[in-house]
Amino acid sequence: STRQVLSTSTMNQVEDLLAASISNAEKEDQKDGSTLNQILSCVCCCGLLSKCFTFECGHSLCANCNEKIGRCPLPGPMCRDLSGTFFVLSERGVRSRIPRLQPPAQNVLTSKLVAEYIFKGDNDASAIRVQANESLAAADHATALAKYDEAAALSPLNHVIHSNRCHVLLQLGLPLDALHAAATCTALHPGWGKGFFRLGLACEALGDHGAALATFARAAVLLRRQADDTGGYGATHADCAAAMDKAREHAPPAPS
Repeated sequence: STRQVLSTSTMNQVEDLLAASISNAEKEDQKDGSTLNQILSCVCCCGLLSKCFTFECGHSLCANCNEKIGRCPLPGPMCRDLSGTFFVLSERGVRSRIPRLQPPAQNVLTSKLVAEYIFKGDNDASAIRVQANESLAAADHATALAKYDEAAALSPLNHVIHSNRCHVLLQLGLPLDALHAAATCTALHPGWGKGFFRLGLACEALGDHGAALATFARAAVLLRRQADDTGGYGATHADCAAAMDKAREHAPPAPS
């Protein structure tokens, strides 16, 4: 039988439809409030704000992203742009560029809430996660998993750690455990595209190519939205696009 393969243009249309669907769903979700992980995450990398730096526009970055870019990456009317200015709207709606020289201030209250109260133990977990990342880079997957498990025990609500666990579990050939880790990650932070990307990889490793394709499509929408906000696609978006192409080849034919 001939397998139906969606064209790139059709998949782009699917992404647009999913984007509208997710947007509508999020509007409904906002009635009950976003998850704590979404509220207390860096606007750039989506990691927890255990070391928080806040700009005058009100947006916050983690210490790592602040060191890398040193500006608010969002396109809001009060956010800094690449030239080191921010925009102000007059009463007549005219946008004016005004230089901004003040660096972001460390938000002690948010940092303390995240690290010592809401996500207690996250500072210790982050230090262990660095060790796990080093083991992963050295291809010592067993040690990396042990370290990620230790970090998850200290900070079980940190979605990034569960994403890391998913990745190393896939490397160890444990796709079902990876699926559970990715599902935990996306439940904690349903707006993080990378979490859905890894959930799709777990589905694919389990042989469920239809679920993988749908999950990669959702990941692509979220990653595209993040890219639109922060000014460029990252490596994960390119990986997601390649994974979608692969999943399309193995996905079951669309119903006629």
